[in-house]
Parts: sequence; structure tokens; C-alpha cells
Amino acid sequence: MAITSRIGNYLERYPVMLQDKISEFGVTRKYDIGVLYKIADGREYAYGKFGGAITAGDGIVGNPWAFAGAITVTEPKTATFVATVALGVDTLQWGYIELNKVVYKISGNTGGDVGATITVKLFDEIYSAKIGDVVTGNIAANPYSFITTAGENPKIGVALNTVTADTYGWVQIKGIGYNGTGIGEIG
Repeated sequence: MAITSRIGNYLERYPVMLQDKISEFGVTRKYDIGVLYKIADGREYAYGKFGGAITAGDGIVGNPWAFAGAITVTEPKTATFVATVALGVDTLQWGYIELNKVVYKISGNTGGDVGATITVKLFDEIYSAKIGDVVTGNIAANPYSFITTAGENPKIGVALNTVTADTYGWVQIKGIGYNGTGIGEIG
């Protein structure tokens, strides 16, 4: 079975296998960030990385980082842009870059302060632009790459467990579940 890493694709083939693991979390990543899991009763879950301590039932928010502007294609699987905010190494991993209306998945990035040139590595080769092209494009972090309870970001669901920073696990994003005070609709 190949587990897909694209947001929007669901793992529905083996519901019993994953349903038993929904409450697991840990320091080792077991699935691609952003993979979704849906069970027959309508509950949906997303796998992500926690950016801070979270209590079970807390409403959670995702990584809101986005960029629009000039992006230079430097190699078949590499592009660069000038940072508008400080970025850490691999902050954009599992996120997305759009070049000439084609979206690619990011495998990693260099870090730097405001004004630094950030290099973004992709899983697939760029075919919508040539090496050396400078295009107006967009970059978006995967919302499940830095899950926290802080900030003004759009709420994406609730935590299933009490977790610490830099751990991985599932969060509920839709359906009936524990919402911190009782049972209610999530998402």
C-alpha cells in the first residue's frame, strides 16, 4: 500500500489498521505531514507536527505562512526567493510552491533572516518553467507542519492528546468528537 502525502487524498482502505493508531503520537514521524484519514462515520483526521505543547481537546491552528512574489528556478528540483520574514531550515517542508499555475510539493528549504535568499527543494522536477526563469509564484506552508494553539490563524481542528512540541500525531479536523468541554461537531 502506498500512502499518499497529498492533502485532500484520504486513507480509507484499511480503517481498522489506522483507527487503532489515531491516538498515537511521538517524536518519530510515521506518515507524511498533511495526510488525511477518514472513517465511515464522517470523522476526519490529519497527521501533523506539533509546534508547541497542546492539551487534549484544545482547538488548534495550523501554519499560516505564505509568500507571493518573484521565484527563480535554479535547478530542475530547486527554486529560490527572497525571504520577507525569517524562516528556519525546513519550515516549508511538506508545503507547496506554485510556478506558472503548476503546484509542486516542497521537500525542504534553507533558513535565513529577512532579505536572505531561501533555497527550496522539491520532490518533483519543475516542468512549468526553465532553469534561470524568474516567475511570479506562490509558496504556502503545509497547515499541519506546525500545529499550535496560539495565534490568530484559522482553526483547523482539535488535539486528540496532550502533546509536547516537536512531536507528531493525528488531529481531528471534522465530525463528532471531544472539543475540550464535551462532545460536539468539529470542523
